[in-house]
Amino acid sequence: MIHIEHYHDHACEHAACCPILAAISDLKGTIMQSLDDIKREVGETKAQNAQIIAAITGLLGVVQPLIEANAAAKVALEAAQAALAASAADTAAIEAELATAASELDATQAAVQPAVEAALAALPPAPPVP
Repeated sequence: MIHIEHYHDHACEHAACCPILAAISDLKGTIMQSLDDIKREVGETKAQNAQIIAAITGLLGVVQPLIEANAAAKVALEAAQAALAASAADTAAIEAELATAASELDATQAAVQPAVEAALAALPPAPPVP
């Protein structure tokens, strides 16, 4: 690092150098102030970044369980859909059995109906009600 004061003491003997050294000293002060400002801004940016990271981490703490719950819900939904499909297949089979049984009952009734009607016709008439 250049020690301007050292050169300033020797150079002040030459009147023409003093304004240059003063300008260099001012420039050094400006640079040092700029460096301090940059360091301060970097520190502020780091602090803001730390807050942002903390906020994102907090959001992940909320979102991650939701993602896991969603995955579990999807698995449960798929299982329920499979059970519903199996139930629908069972229902279709039961409906087919009921249709077959209804057809068999209709056929049995059609076969028995003439005999029932003949038996009813063979009964003596009912006595009159006094």
